Amino acid sequence: MDCWAFLGISPTEDEREVRKAYLEKLPSYHPEEDPDGFRQLRQAMEEALKEAGRRREEQQNQENQGFCESGILGREEIQEFLRKAEEIYRDYGRRIRPQEWEGLLSLPVCQELESQREAGWALLGYLMDHFHLPHSCYQVFDRHFGWQDDEAELYQRFPEGFTNYLFDRIREEDSFRYELLEVREDFDYDKFCEAIFSLRRALGDKDREDVEAALEMLSSMGMEHPDLTILKIRHETMQRGHEQQAWELARDLFAQDGDNSGTRYWYARTAMDYEDSGADPDRLEELLKSLLERDPDAPGYWQLMGDYLFRKEEFAMALTCYQRCQNCSEERWEYVGEQIKETARKLAAQMEEDPEFDDCWQLANVCWQGEIYPRVRELLGGFEPEEEKKMSWLIMMAGSCHGMGDYALAVKYRKKIWDGMDPEERPYQLYLDLAEEYQLSGDSEQAIEIYGQAMKVFPGDPEICYRQAEIFSNSGKMEEAKKLCDQALQSGFHKDAFNLRMEILLDLERYQEVKEIAKDILEKGYQSAQVRYYYVRALRGLEENEEAEEILKKLAEQTGEAGVVCQEYAGLCSDLDRPAEALSWIEKALAERDTLTRKYMKGQYLHDLKRYEEEAAVYGEMIGAGIDSYYVYYRLARAQESLCRYEEAEASFRKSLERNEANGVAWDGLGDMLQNQGKWEEAASAYEKGWENGNFQSIRDLCRLMKRTHQDERAFAYLEKGFEALPDDGSLLWIQATLLRRQKKYAEAVRCLGRYMEVKPSQTASAYRESGLCWEKAKEYEKAEDAYQKAIDYDPENARSWRMFGKYFDEERKQPERALAYLEKSVSLDPESTYGWMKLGEVYEKLGRKQEAMDCYGRSLENYRREIEKDPSDCCSHEGMADVLIHLGRLEEAEEVIRKAVSLQYTVFTCNSPACYEALEDMAKLEEKRGNLEKALEWMERAGECSVTDYYPKEIARLRKAIEAQQ
Repeated sequence: MDCWAFLGISPTEDEREVRKAYLEKLPSYHPEEDPDGFRQLRQAMEEALKEAGRRREEQQNQENQGFCESGILGREEIQEFLRKAEEIYRDYGRRIRPQEWEGLLSLPVCQELESQREAGWALLGYLMDHFHLPHSCYQVFDRHFGWQDDEAELYQRFPEGFTNYLFDRIREEDSFRYELLEVREDFDYDKFCEAIFSLRRALGDKDREDVEAALEMLSSMGMEHPDLTILKIRHETMQRGHEQQAWELARDLFAQDGDNSGTRYWYARTAMDYEDSGADPDRLEELLKSLLERDPDAPGYWQLMGDYLFRKEEFAMALTCYQRCQNCSEERWEYVGEQIKETARKLAAQMEEDPEFDDCWQLANVCWQGEIYPRVRELLGGFEPEEEKKMSWLIMMAGSCHGMGDYALAVKYRKKIWDGMDPEERPYQLYLDLAEEYQLSGDSEQAIEIYGQAMKVFPGDPEICYRQAEIFSNSGKMEEAKKLCDQALQSGFHKDAFNLRMEILLDLERYQEVKEIAKDILEKGYQSAQVRYYYVRALRGLEENEEAEEILKKLAEQTGEAGVVCQEYAGLCSDLDRPAEALSWIEKALAERDTLTRKYMKGQYLHDLKRYEEEAAVYGEMIGAGIDSYYVYYRLARAQESLCRYEEAEASFRKSLERNEANGVAWDGLGDMLQNQGKWEEAASAYEKGWENGNFQSIRDLCRLMKRTHQDERAFAYLEKGFEALPDDGSLLWIQATLLRRQKKYAEAVRCLGRYMEVKPSQTASAYRESGLCWEKAKEYEKAEDAYQKAIDYDPENARSWRMFGKYFDEERKQPERALAYLEKSVSLDPESTYGWMKLGEVYEKLGRKQEAMDCYGRSLENYRREIEKDPSDCCSHEGMADVLIHLGRLEEAEEVIRKAVSLQYTVFTCNSPACYEALEDMAKLEEKRGNLEKALEWMERAGECSVTDYYPKEIARLRKAIEAQQ
């Protein structure tokens, strides 16, 4: 550890600067809440002071805490006093005895008025690094020096973290029994105590890794202690299947330490958890009663007594115990709320089954606690309450309506409570309940009004600020919501406000801010799983995925693979293109709780894995379960599209649009399905709807469709609309350039491609190749060769650039010898090429190198097969494969593959024709190979009808001439 970096200062010889840095850092490292952090801070300071050269070793502990600035420690009598304190502290047997410290405080320096106060300050400085003392010793110090009377001054003079700890030790009983530690020579009691507190904190955080580390350290020290055993029992109870181990530890401890309340509690609890404990039930009841007699305000004791009575089916008494537990706890225990509900339901069932029970009012009260709201309304609906019961009747009716989701009626009853009370007497909860019911009934404006009135009565209340923030957040007013969250957090920590604030910042994509907030909290030692979860989400937003994954692994282990953690891990794996892992994690999340978001995530990961049937089944199950949203039909349509079930996909897109006709993306998807079926005008109408509803992709698809169906004027009209919205769109510029080339406006096309290069520099090589093709068609060969060469120079590793230059020399310039070098270079760069190998084979064949040509055709065929395995619906791969088979003379196979290509011809949206004219040309070639020139001519004429190039008229003329010659 770099001590200077930890302290946040540059290396220095100034001891005062070291101590000042230490004191500034100290409030962030509470000795009990973060003993590890406190120890690291102390170590950093010690190393820094050592390097700075402390003058006297005897002053080490005082100087380590930066308490020398006033000069108090320089007085000889103070030094003597602290030396004696050190002697007592080093001897553990003396350290924990209040009498030893009382004897020390009888020294004249602690008795004389002019020095007593200075001695007290000096002792405080010493205690900052020597604080493991019993409560009784701290009380001795306070009685003598009156520290509680000087509380304000102590907070000014000493770090807040230490001062908080000091007053806790003075006022609170020990949470650790120091007197039970065995006294040994040369034993590090401070280290042992710090390990105990580390273990306690790790158990509270449910951090298994830190728990194991603390237990290992304590085990290595070889010291036993009943409080350590209690923590071990607690650790065992937190692990599933360890009920027997926990019980055996508790049973053995009880035999030695049975009078201790903590030991009694864990004995009773583990005996109840382990069915085969054999513990005497009457003895357990006696122990539980003794605990409640000792501390009648301990919520945990009431809860345990409730558990005991519940198992005995004494539901009325159990319900009372759970209610006492809730009343005694400072914060609402969610688990106890569930116990109250379950117990009340059991008790209500008992009452209903008892033929002699006829107290409807009492039954309604129990049903209300059990959240059996329909029964409450049934019992109270025709009930005429007496005046003293009227308010309770209204409260239960309002609560029952709320619980059943009838918020408008809940408002009606709650408003009667509101109107029936003097404004000055209205309780805090009434404001919250009425405002919440207004909000849930759809009247957020009235809810804000009630919260506004509440703020006047309870100014700055964090819960009210939070609830207003939630309304603003739900309505998209994120900045207003954030300000209210900030206001809620000004008066202290408010968990919901903090969480909402972090969610808002994440929604606003302020990832760096979230990261810094979370990191600051974590560095202060608060290793909350929720804070680390936000930290991970911020890291993902910043694409710092490696660190995010490390934290998620630990979070998954710590939380027992909690659903939200598994969901986040799934998202991370998806970001990292690991869909199989993503699917595994989201299935774990779904096993914990089935949510729509997780279902959709599962569907997406199945899609990424190309498991489309399973994906479609997921959406089918959701629809079968009553999910009737536009989005589920949209996702189903996409899965059906991937399965090439275009008619089914069309129907699903239409169902999606029935539920949300303003969804431009769904209109675009419908256009795709119609285009896949050759329904050109219907597809155009769908794309127009997509464009009208804000989906820019639809205007691109419209332009491509018009280009494909040879409706150039409409294509240019749509391009104009697209450029009005997005002048620099690369896709539109490319479509425009290819249209201009088709219209033989070659110079304009090349200028357009120049603009394309400016807006999409990553596609510069493609633009140069297309420019070369334009000049090639214009017969301006010098410019064409210059453009093709620029494509190669820009990206020498691009196989396609070499291939197109070679194709140019072969087909346009009739120079196969020159073409050969370029085509050989192309396949060397891309051995997986399909067309590249075929083209090279054609050139070898022209040069009379037959065997080499056949080898190339074989390589091409092999690569085409692989491409079709990856995507069986790829029309172009089927057409190319047929062409190769014709070269190889395998005509029957070629015909079968051509027919498959024709069946897929509508799926190629970037095609220059409504039909695959190259497949039709292949049929012509095939028939010509068979000697059927008339059939070859028919197929070539059909190809010419679908294409606007100059190639087909020439081929048609050639075939006609051949037929005439044959006749």
